[in-house]
Amino acid sequence: MLCAVGDVVSQPITITNPMDTPIPLDVMLSNTRNFRIRDEDIVVKPLSTYTAILDYIPSSLSDFECAEIQFLNPDVGTWEYKVQGKGKPPSLMKTTLVRTHNKFTKQTRLWNVHATVGEAASSLFSFRNPFPDSLTVEVTMVQLSQHDDGKVIMERPPGTSGSHSGHSPTGVSRQRLRPHSALPPVFDILLKKPKVTLEGFGTLQVPISFLPNFVSEAGAHIIIKGDKELEWVYPIRDSISEFNVDRESPKPRESCEKKLSLDLLALEKVTLDERFTVEWDIPEPHSRVIERTLTVTPLVDSIASVTTPLEYLVRFDPLKPIRLTVALVVKKRSGGLWRFDIHLDASDPVVDDVLTIESALNQTSSVSFKLTNQFRESAPFQAEFTPGSSQAFTVHQLVY
Repeated sequence: MLCAVGDVVSQPITITNPMDTPIPLDVMLSNTRNFRIRDEDIVVKPLSTYTAILDYIPSSLSDFECAEIQFLNPDVGTWEYKVQGKGKPPSLMKTTLVRTHNKFTKQTRLWNVHATVGEAASSLFSFRNPFPDSLTVEVTMVQLSQHDDGKVIMERPPGTSGSHSGHSPTGVSRQRLRPHSALPPVFDILLKKPKVTLEGFGTLQVPISFLPNFVSEAGAHIIIKGDKELEWVYPIRDSISEFNVDRESPKPRESCEKKLSLDLLALEKVTLDERFTVEWDIPEPHSRVIERTLTVTPLVDSIASVTTPLEYLVRFDPLKPIRLTVALVVKKRSGGLWRFDIHLDASDPVVDDVLTIESALNQTSSVSFKLTNQFRESAPFQAEFTPGSSQAFTVHQLVY
């Protein structure tokens, strides 16, 4: 197994159960520093195959790191594997998407940081020294910006230190300087001392701030330079700022429609081929029910000017009385997010019908009525009388 130091690589291990009964397995691992089995309680089903995942975390650039793995069952026997791995120098780290919204995260790969325009959000980056010996690292950040000709340019925010001109593991030039008249960068690192010495397997917490000026896509690279020409590059990209706007909705007793004209505030620029999509953000546990009652139809979903609003037709078909605030989320394909709060207020419905039942004393009489299922699949329902109703009435279901 080959892996960059500071990263992790995985390898599947298959185990076949030849018995017609399930077998639980205990795991014995000789090197827990560099290897781990993700699964804790392994039970292999009868006459089937189980796939365990082995992770390798290198801690050396020069030596092979080895381990013996045993899967044991007292009735069946032992499966034994020998593995070895070697570390290689780091460069641009693999990306993993982690979403945050003004919250800290300890993930060390790729962040998608959400913030409101003009308001700062924070995220906590965690770097672990992969070596058993102490390591001195220097932390810097370069910001990605897209030029008018489509080229990606890396600009160093003010306050970061270190010189990285020339060679770049990402293959992107860092020579271009940010003009003095340009807006300040949206990303910054908040370390008091950019150069830190970490003990063996020690961890460094790096706070990151995100302060967008417009609703647009932004990106940056966190660069951690260590001894012996080691350099880790962690991308922060596809970060989207959002602008919140409240919008009232009608208070229907039955189905209703409303045309929404949505101004995309803080939109910096738009192209003719730019497309916008919408989706609902409904709080739990109401999402499943409310999604059935709300539909949105785009009337104008592409615009040629930042001052032109998008237009959508929203239909609300409430199934029961409810008072709830949901969000209509507008997303720009190239990066950008707007949330429009919509207040739903479905009052108690009018009485559907008045049923009159006449009967002689001590005689039973009945009346029937039909209910229509509004859904395509089967839907359970319950019929009952309201509290305080006379005990002379009963209700039961008739299936047609």
